[in-house]
Amino acid sequence: MIYESPQPEILSPDVIAEMKELPEFIDDTTAYASIAKLLRYNIGFTWNLLNEKEQIFPFQEFILNGWFKKDYSLYMAARALGKSFLIAIFCLLYAIFYPGSKIVIVSSNFRRSKDIFSKMEKFLNSKGQNLLAPNFILPPSKQNDKYLLKCVNGSEIAGLP
Repeated sequence: MIYESPQPEILSPDVIAEMKELPEFIDDTTAYASIAKLLRYNIGFTWNLLNEKEQIFPFQEFILNGWFKKDYSLYMAARALGKSFLIAIFCLLYAIFYPGSKIVIVSSNFRRSKDIFSKMEKFLNSKGQNLLAPNFILPPSKQNDKYLLKCVNGSEIAGLP
């Protein structure tokens, strides 16, 4: 039995149809807005474009799209299915697409939050990150009780015990 809460779903527009309706020549502002909308609603393509080394599988793209569509999500999966990996990707993409957002990673122990942060740092510090790394202020702030990664658009990702 599947239970779905009555929370409103964020509907995905048909971005390709909207782009086909654009005139042949458009100004820069419209072009930037169109490409941002295309990237926001095609999460798998966006991640594969931003990070060439760590690609995601179609089922992982499906999960990420669900997290972007609903405000509250519960994801239960078996061991070694990439839950921390997906959370790290989600945090990075959410911080990019929603300027000024505050993301907090809270776990039962600080080790899990540190693990997710280490995955994010691995993505940002690996070679060939010409598109992903410039979106964030590196290195992240690491204190005994809090890790903090800031995005250039004002978003923050915090890890707490």
